[in-house]
Amino acid sequence: MLEHQKQSVGRIMEAKEPTGEQIKELWEWCGFTQNRIQIPAAGIDRPDGTWNTPDGIDIGMLWLPSINLNHLFKYAVPKLKREYPNWKVPLIDWLDKMKGDYEQDTLLLFWAIWEVIHGC
Repeated sequence: MLEHQKQSVGRIMEAKEPTGEQIKELWEWCGFTQNRIQIPAAGIDRPDGTWNTPDGIDIGMLWLPSINLNHLFKYAVPKLKREYPNWKVPLIDWLDKMKGDYEQDTLLLFWAIWEVIHGC
């Protein structure tokens, strides 16, 4: 087993909290985008601190969604279905590891999705 695969298996088994950067990466992969302030004459092009949903709706979100089962099934699982034909294998593993604890099950699903999108 390769080193990154060992680390991945360890994350799934331990279901540690993802970092803020990992959460941001997942939501950006799902299609969340930051609005930008652009003033070409002044050389300004930077994020304005608000986010658009994956369908492009600007609802002025100041924060990305929290990691919970509702959000994962609303945004990440449908994208997995579209982009990865064998995405069900990690989901089946996730179902086998479910503990009936909402927070723990959410983390397990996050890491199962992470494995698929990073090819672990």
